[in-house]
Amino acid sequence: MEDSKKHFLIIKICIGICLFICADAYFVPLKKSIQIIVDKTYVENRSRRTRYKTFTITTRSRTFDATPTFYHDVSVGDTINIFCSFITQSIQKASLVNGYNDYQYSIGFVRTGSGVIFTSIIFLGLLIFHIFYFDIKYLRGRLNLLISLLIFTLLLFFFHVEKVFF
Repeated sequence: MEDSKKHFLIIKICIGICLFICADAYFVPLKKSIQIIVDKTYVENRSRRTRYKTFTITTRSRTFDATPTFYHDVSVGDTINIFCSFITQSIQKASLVNGYNDYQYSIGFVRTGSGVIFTSIIFLGLLIFHIFYFDIKYLRGRLNLLISLLIFTLLLFFFHVEKVFF
């Protein structure tokens, strides 16, 4: 019974991390900074089974990954507004001011398509595991599932603050 209390504490910490990431991405006020694009880099990585592209934009103060539409819409020398989270300083949005038009793009990990799906799956997995914890009779399988969810939650947190601390 002592192990189940530790396991529930780990589950609650993981749920708290997921809620913190969602709150940081969607509810915390954003800090705006004006940046000038210095360089744009496009890298295509290929392996036997997959092929993915990485679009990187460099400003005077930081480097960040961008979505393909934002990458193609900006050019070197453009002035952009970067909106960072007030708590973690992770980039959430970017906007390109072009004349009187202000085009906004979601470029943070949690705000993009893959991040929303990854966060939702982990959060729902944690909630379902919390509800049906005692229905899993095989103790080793229960521990393996807990360790997997913990690793995925920590990966999610790493991807959220990737360009800030690392």
